[in-house]
Amino acid sequence: MKRGHRGTLSAIVLARTAFGLQVQTVATLGPALRHAFALDFAGFGTLVGLYMLPGVALALPVAFAGRRLGDRNALALGMALMTLGSALSAAAPGVFLFGAGRLLSGSGAVAILVFQGKVLSERYTGRGFSLATSLQTGAFPIGVGLAPLVLGPLAAAYGWRSALVAGAVVAGIPVFLLLTTWREVAAVPAYGVRLLAWPSRREVRLVILAGLVWVFYNAGFNNYLAFMPALMAARHLGGAVAASVVPLATWPNLAFILAGAAVAHRLGNTPVFFAGTLCTLAAIVWAVAGGPLPATALLFGTLGAVHGGIIVATGTLATRPENRGVGMAIFYMVYYAGGFVFPAICGHAADLAGGPQGAFVAAAGLSLFAIPAWLLIR
Repeated sequence: MKRGHRGTLSAIVLARTAFGLQVQTVATLGPALRHAFALDFAGFGTLVGLYMLPGVALALPVAFAGRRLGDRNALALGMALMTLGSALSAAAPGVFLFGAGRLLSGSGAVAILVFQGKVLSERYTGRGFSLATSLQTGAFPIGVGLAPLVLGPLAAAYGWRSALVAGAVVAGIPVFLLLTTWREVAAVPAYGVRLLAWPSRREVRLVILAGLVWVFYNAGFNNYLAFMPALMAARHLGGAVAASVVPLATWPNLAFILAGAAVAHRLGNTPVFFAGTLCTLAAIVWAVAGGPLPATALLFGTLGAVHGGIIVATGTLATRPENRGVGMAIFYMVYYAGGFVFPAICGHAADLAGGPQGAFVAAAGLSLFAIPAWLLIR
């Protein structure tokens, strides 16, 4: 593995960690933000999903713009916007500017998600690509797990705005790393000749289906984590127990995503996908049924995570190399649409149920739709 490739991979992994940290910020600061901005559960869910909204409109334009800017500049710009957006939310006097900062950060994250697969597929093949994909996929839950451990104590000591400042700092570090370690690779044949090269109809169908699998997977994953602080508060859990739940649900992800990729090389992707999907569903149902939350989180974060890497790899490889930037834009456009809508749906379900348990039921139902989408790909 070349040094420049390691630096690029490290920058992408750190940016993905910052992405997870920023996504989970609102959930971590939920009680303080709901009090500060007088939000109900539906409004809170909308604020969570607002980070995802820019991707619906920007994924394809970012992919095309990246062909002119270059992959390095597009990634660096995205990381810079994540930094600026978090800083804007930290300084916001009201919910409008806070939401604007979330939109700006989310806009930057679009570039990371659209180009990460393309950049890694140009530098790694075979098991190396599976390893690199699993590392960047597993970095997101690491960031999510850091949120309650780092942002929670910061907010308690210095106010909720300090947590947003920390998110800006974490997003800014990979900009420097990327710019100082980037090494170009040999151009993909025909890449750059057809500026607006579009995938074939078959490629578009495959990448949309892969995007649907990913969005329904994340409907369970993201909403379990987004509404977990509210569920812990409803159960009046002590501080030590509450602080352990989200890390248990996220930090083991990386090891088990890597293990899932290794098992998939021997047994195939489908058995790993079904095992992970059913374990995720079981963890969500167990939590809402009154199970011990640390135990449900451990199941969620271990066996429930084994299929994350293979879903992203399936979407990345659904198109030819010269179409991969646009293909990943379509993949993440589908993901972003669900990422914006589903938290609001789950929040509305919580309002109807009179508590966060309704959000967990909705998340479990949505996650089941990943199964038919996966079967259509196969």
